Amino acid sequence: MKQLNLLFLLLTWLSLSGIAYSGNYKSESGLITDEMRTKLQSKLLETRLGNEYMVVVTPNDLTMPNYLAEIYIGAKEPCKVHIEQPAGEGHIASYDILKPYDIAVHRMSSQKYEIRGKEEKPENLPLRIYSDKEIMVYFGTHASTTAEGYMALPVNVLGKHYVHCSFTSNKEGNDDKHTGFIIGAISDNTNVAVKLRGRNLAPTSGCVTDGAGHKIGDNFMLRLDEWQAINVWD
Repeated sequence: MKQLNLLFLLLTWLSLSGIAYSGNYKSESGLITDEMRTKLQSKLLETRLGNEYMVVVTPNDLTMPNYLAEIYIGAKEPCKVHIEQPAGEGHIASYDILKPYDIAVHRMSSQKYEIRGKEEKPENLPLRIYSDKEIMVYFGTHASTTAEGYMALPVNVLGKHYVHCSFTSNKEGNDDKHTGFIIGAISDNTNVAVKLRGRNLAPTSGCVTDGAGHKIGDNFMLRLDEWQAINVWD
């Protein structure tokens, strides 16, 4: 089985990233010094840097054509960064980062690139952001009532085994809203084994992915090629 390369992170991982960047945590006096904390944050930051990233645009239940998304690209030193859609339209934009610790911002329509699981098969929509120098990539999207964002991981640290956690509730009349996860691959012939777990679901609950109506408890396989992604949602 080819190496599975996923972009989406566990909430726990995102929380750790927030701690690493903000430094908003406390420690007992004498256990962790300011010098130790600074070194730790520096090392954590270094492990999240790379020169190639995959970015996928998560779907929004409010399907309006004028919602914007931004990709923020930061670098420690001046460099040129490129954005492309390898399996789709090709080169999209290039930017020059002229000063150390500066950023470039790419703005786009979110709906054009949203991975919605249409046609119930992998889509050629993921974006590739790359540079000849180490960069950091943050993606954010916003709509009239919801906002989403994540810190992307460089492709050289992506793994083969992930647990995705999600929760849905119709207590506020949101039973028509979706939950799920997106799988992305950077290699051809990437085979993905999916095990759906859950509880407290109606008999008709399930998710549709590769053309079959998968239910909680099902095991199924997906196949993706280079720079493709698929949305597994309820």
